[in-house]
Amino acid sequence: MNPMLTKKSEGFTLIELLVVIAIIAILAAILFPVFAKVREKARQTSCLSNEKQLGLGLVQYVQDNDEQFPCGVSVGTLGPGDMFGIGWAGQIYPYVKSTGLYDCPDDVTPSQPNATPPMYEVSYAMNTHIINSYLDPSIKGDPQGPLGHISGFNAPASTVMLCEVTNNLADITSINEGINNGATHLSVVTNGAGGSPPDGACLGITKNWYDSTAKLSTGPIQESPYGLDGTLGRHTNGANYLMVDGHAKWLQGSRVSAGGNPAYSATDAPNMSPNPYSNAAGTEFPGNSTYPQFAATFSTN
Repeated sequence: MNPMLTKKSEGFTLIELLVVIAIIAILAAILFPVFAKVREKARQTSCLSNEKQLGLGLVQYVQDNDEQFPCGVSVGTLGPGDMFGIGWAGQIYPYVKSTGLYDCPDDVTPSQPNATPPMYEVSYAMNTHIINSYLDPSIKGDPQGPLGHISGFNAPASTVMLCEVTNNLADITSINEGINNGATHLSVVTNGAGGSPPDGACLGITKNWYDSTAKLSTGPIQESPYGLDGTLGRHTNGANYLMVDGHAKWLQGSRVSAGGNPAYSATDAPNMSPNPYSNAAGTEFPGNSTYPQFAATFSTN
């Protein structure tokens, strides 16, 4: 008998190969979304760490400046004697000494380090309500903040200090953000809501009031549609927030109150019951069917 005729053929049949390919395809379809979620979770965690480090820089700044928060780098950016906090990032750079801490991994805004002055990505905006340099406390709607003192906050653990934005550039390596060298952008601040259309939600140098470039990456805060980047939040339909007490956490925009001035009351706005601007986190509002109880607020009181 010829041994060549009785030897079994080696290798896979076509059907076996197709079965293996099908199994690999099924596993890939199951695992790729999982890998994507794990990668996004890592980016979210990295962003959260950035905010915590920036928070440490802000706390050190406050301690070194008679408990005053960064009030901004340029009088007259928006009008005579404004100082809404615009340009806060450059003021705390000496304490953090890293441009990377201002950059969320999910923010695709390109830095321009070779520009004059150099421009770096700033993925975060400061809450303008905590700045203590509003000039006229008698103007209803201009929140004065707690005059820079952390002890002045009613709810520091739920009061926003930084939130996420995109399309924001600034010369953060300069304490005045290059304003004397022809800077066209500064690190922005926000009140969480913005103005009327077509206004944005961020105050910056590129416009007289609202910056048309910088956008909130938080999703709608307290249902406000203004100044958003078109997502429901940069990190899985939500965003990271740094609180005044220094801790940071992820929240959906609907769980955050724009706050406004807590001095508003029902008598200030008789057609609003309850007034969503005064009923923010930290103001003992329990929530109801119309307005939820918020987990965080831009309100300082």
